[in-house]
Amino acid sequence: RLDATPEGFHKLVHLREEHESALTPRAGLRPWDRGYHVARQLRRALNLHGEAVVGMDGLIEIFGASMQSGHEVVVIAQTSARYINAIVSAPVNRGPRFLISRNREESKRFAFCRGVHDVLTGAFSEYEIVSESHANKQKQNRAFAAEFLAPAEGLRRDISSTSIDDEEIEELAERYGVSSFVIENQISNHDLAQILR
Repeated sequence: RLDATPEGFHKLVHLREEHESALTPRAGLRPWDRGYHVARQLRRALNLHGEAVVGMDGLIEIFGASMQSGHEVVVIAQTSARYINAIVSAPVNRGPRFLISRNREESKRFAFCRGVHDVLTGAFSEYEIVSESHANKQKQNRAFAAEFLAPAEGLRRDISSTSIDDEEIEELAERYGVSSFVIENQISNHDLAQILR
């Protein structure tokens, strides 16, 4: 089901074409800093600022597609390839397609965003695999997904003091539609607050 009509994700394709130079990080950045850069530039292009994007449907609609068609994004709950989170197909003559292999809603959103990163920054002809690997490209797309879904700008605004506990982390995770692990990493990586244990 990765061979659907070219209309899907028209906005994502347009963003890639219109903002190519802004979405290209300068050379010499660490992989995660490259991912943060692309996420911030994309949020700026979409006028999202620090706001949360709600639900999988809302996330997909931002890029000009819909879960209703069943073509652009296919979610499979179970797979024997547990280290593969998603497969992205982005042929030149068609819009991108996503096959996501995650169970939890926040994991689906995260895998989808990692694929979005690869569509925006990649020049692959057939498909790209989003995996559990520690390769630089995977580090970069994980950082992109974290920053796109739970932007440091929004978290900085939402964190109530210089320290944060597990309860507030859970509340932020729910608000941004990500796991508490993503929130903790964003807080630590961007030095937003001290996490109380």
